[in-house]
Amino acid sequence: FWYTRSTEDFAHADQLLEQTTRFWLSNALSARDWASSWISSSFASFAPGLYRLAFERDTVAYYVHLSGLKTTYLSEGRSDFRPLDLLQWRTGADLDDAQARAKGAWVHHMLRVRLGTEAYLNAIEDFVGSSRGDMVESVQFLERLNLYADSPLDAFFDQWVYEAGHPIVQASIAHDASASTVTVRIEQTQEGYMIPPVFDFPVTIAAQSLFESSEVVQLFDARSIEASLPAAIRPRYVLVDGMQEVLMELTVDQPLIAWAAQARYATMAPAQLQAIEQFSGALDDPALVIALRQAWQQASRDDIRARLVAAAIRLSPSADAANLLSEWFERANVDSQQSIIDRIATYPQGPTRAALLAKALQQPDPRVIARAVYHLLPEQVDSQLWESALISESPGDVIRRTAIALFTEQQLSYLTETDIERTIRLMSRPGVAVDIRTRMIVRLGPYEAQRSAVRASLISYAQDPDPRIRAAAVAVMMRSEDRTIIS
Repeated sequence: FWYTRSTEDFAHADQLLEQTTRFWLSNALSARDWASSWISSSFASFAPGLYRLAFERDTVAYYVHLSGLKTTYLSEGRSDFRPLDLLQWRTGADLDDAQARAKGAWVHHMLRVRLGTEAYLNAIEDFVGSSRGDMVESVQFLERLNLYADSPLDAFFDQWVYEAGHPIVQASIAHDASASTVTVRIEQTQEGYMIPPVFDFPVTIAAQSLFESSEVVQLFDARSIEASLPAAIRPRYVLVDGMQEVLMELTVDQPLIAWAAQARYATMAPAQLQAIEQFSGALDDPALVIALRQAWQQASRDDIRARLVAAAIRLSPSADAANLLSEWFERANVDSQQSIIDRIATYPQGPTRAALLAKALQQPDPRVIARAVYHLLPEQVDSQLWESALISESPGDVIRRTAIALFTEQQLSYLTETDIERTIRLMSRPGVAVDIRTRMIVRLGPYEAQRSAVRASLISYAQDPDPRIRAAAVAVMMRSEDRTIIS
């Protein structure tokens, strides 16, 4: 599968590849106990990014995938950080969580960095091939990886597999103009049950200015370390693990303008994504809108722009934020457009909000239009909006189904005489799907006794050529208390 089909062949390639990998591994290997089940779960989550990197040579997509996994891990797993290999659980399904899937995928990423991509792939292939049909556990995985590593990975497994958490790193920067140096002090601050006070790993620290750049690699094997780099002027920004080789939460004591410069001028995708992640710590800074706009202008890929959208939708509602989302809407991909619609719909009523939702109805993708209908229909801002949605010729009736689903959820008091007449008129239009007509018939049922137009419509549909429409109409009439209509 990996070698014969491009992910571009599928609309949801990453999800398909993850589930295919999970199915493949579950048939090839069986965990000896639930504690070792992370091996297959983590690799399945890692697989979409690995495919992009190893077979499509798309480094940016690889790191975008990792960025999404990191967000998942920190948001879903924060309430209960645990070791990947854990012998205590209530049900085995408890271990198929964000720790196993997202943190575990990052463990595979860090193993790939340590071994090199080719050696890592060979180790995985060897592990699966030599253990096919057997019961496996974490220690066997470690033993196989050690055959391909320059140095034993036992200490790595102790910290990242058998213990919990991840490094929480704080960095401070001091520039000495007289000595033409910049000193970067980084400290690990994580604490908690089964969380190591110190994670040992090499860290790359770099200083970037307009005219020079410098870099140093140090072993981060203590609670805090310092690094001095040459810098005649204060750096434009400082990179700590700019290539994102290690799963960590990072805080760098530098202003928003530095993160904006990193997002705009960094040449490598990991450093750009790292800066975008840091924007979440400046949501109350009025300058963030400017920083996001500049980063957007520099972004040339949909996946990078999608991460910018994810940051922008966290902004507090304001005219500037609404204008920003409106500016981005046309160039955003379909998933990001839906996120923008969901977010803008929570903003107070205003011209920008109304214009963006109206613009969404003109998009070619039915999923985007359906999302706009979802938010506009309850407001009834313009009867033409959902009327046009109901008679849309969109593929698969996506828009019509969304509109009628919302219509059928309306409170009875919302249906005015005009609503009822419009609904009856729409039901007679060509191109309206049968299941939509039947649901509309059922929805109009309670009004049969009070509205002659509804009664006439039901009688007409009781003679429709389609048996499903006839059945719906007859079922509604049979519930009527009017014996005349039943006869």
